[in-house]
Amino acid sequence: MAAHLLVERNAPRDMRVRYVFVKVDGRQVGRLDFGEKVLIPLEPGHHEIVFDNTWAKKRVDLEAEDGAEYAAQVGNTPGFLFKLWIAILAAGPQRLFVNFLRVDRFMPAPVEEKPISSPEERGEQMG
Repeated sequence: MAAHLLVERNAPRDMRVRYVFVKVDGRQVGRLDFGEKVLIPLEPGHHEIVFDNTWAKKRVDLEAEDGAEYAAQVGNTPGFLFKLWIAILAAGPQRLFVNFLRVDRFMPAPVEEKPISSPEERGEQMG
């Protein structure tokens, strides 16, 4: 049974410009604009996954397990001296970010995120 990698480009901090290209083992398997996602089947074993916005690249080495589900969130953020380059050339270097994780499909989705309570809220005395 194949593993799967879901790559999404939907982070609020994304600049929403430039494509992010996704390559697995040297073969392009996706081109993401903001708001898009791609589901990539992976055979069990080692894979080199490269995310590239043509200014920057991020590489992830993944040992895919049989039937496992993986997820990655990608996007572009302003690079060093971005504002100066934009002012002069109308284009500028952008950094690429990747948040990568393994998804356990047997764990239920959280109903609601709840902040950790403070000692005072739990009725504990501060020393």
